[in-house]
Amino acid sequence: MTDPAADLDKNDRVSIWEAFAAASAAVHRHYQQRGQLSTEHALLDDNGDGVGNEVTTPGDDGSLASRTYLDESLPGARPTDEVLLKLLQRKATLEAEAEDLKIRRTFLPAAEYGKEFERLMIELAQVSHDIRQRTKT
Repeated sequence: MTDPAADLDKNDRVSIWEAFAAASAAVHRHYQQRGQLSTEHALLDDNGDGVGNEVTTPGDDGSLASRTYLDESLPGARPTDEVLLKLLQRKATLEAEAEDLKIRRTFLPAAEYGKEFERLMIELAQVSHDIRQRTKT
């Protein structure tokens, strides 16, 4: 909760969603570095539908968690930008998809891998550009 790298929207606070994303990424790296497959995956359900989503799964979950903090509001903390939060969530999802694609590369035909890699990189570049535009001061 205090790791600056977990503060994806750079508002000087770590939301529940950001903590969830950071923990999920750390677990993913742990298993990947050891060449193992994770047998369980963390889910987040914050919209009350009873169906959770992984951090890399697009869906309706995450909006409430993105605006919920366990600490008190800090003086000088920038307000949370809903559009920026969605962009940061999409960026985290695309980065996780790219990591998964690297793992699946040996099992995919070269043309299919290239097409998927290109799609991911183009979308990641666009999302990164949009994030930079929103965070300009």
